[in-house]
Amino acid sequence: MMGMEMTDITYAADRVSGRYDKIPITIGDSETTFFQNGVPYDISFSLHVTTDHLSEMDQITEQILPFFNPHVMTKVSLEGVDLT
Repeated sequence: MMGMEMTDITYAADRVSGRYDKIPITIGDSETTFFQNGVPYDISFSLHVTTDHLSEMDQITEQILPFFNPHVMTKVSLEGVDLT
């Protein structure tokens, strides 16, 4: 099972460009449309993954690690083993 939540949204003042800049988009051969410049934000997400087997968690982690810089925490319960 996977669950995702947005944990933070902050204004990214270091990436602000001109307030009145417009981005031209050409449609077809002659029609040009202008869009206002976007406002930069940094958005953080958390992904929570629960699996029945550790090998399934490993496969999911192998797919995520190359694209992001995640913090990985693995919780394993061992039935019949006393760790105290």
